[in-house]
Amino acid sequence: MLDAWERESLDEAIDRVEHEGGDPRTKITRAGVLTFSGDRLLPIVLAIRDWARRDQTVAERLRWVDNRRIALLRVGALTAGAARARLRHTPAVATASAATESRAG
Repeated sequence: MLDAWERESLDEAIDRVEHEGGDPRTKITRAGVLTFSGDRLLPIVLAIRDWARRDQTVAERLRWVDNRRIALLRVGALTAGAARARLRHTPAVATASAATESRAG
């Protein structure tokens, strides 16, 4: 049962996010929607979290899956931040941003 949950809530979600593409922020949002919402996976995740309170093996598996999710989110967030930083340093964007800031200030 845990194998099926991990495959569906993590591996298949990652595959779908990568297949559908988009910028890092879109991918992060889509991964969250695929993993934590909906009529199917949300009740399963909640049941597994409850089960993990009473079973050390399940708790370890849940921790592994959560850590993998967090690592993927961290990579996505870093990628999104790097993309924003590169964009800010593009001459046209920097000029437009400076103009907007001077009008606002």
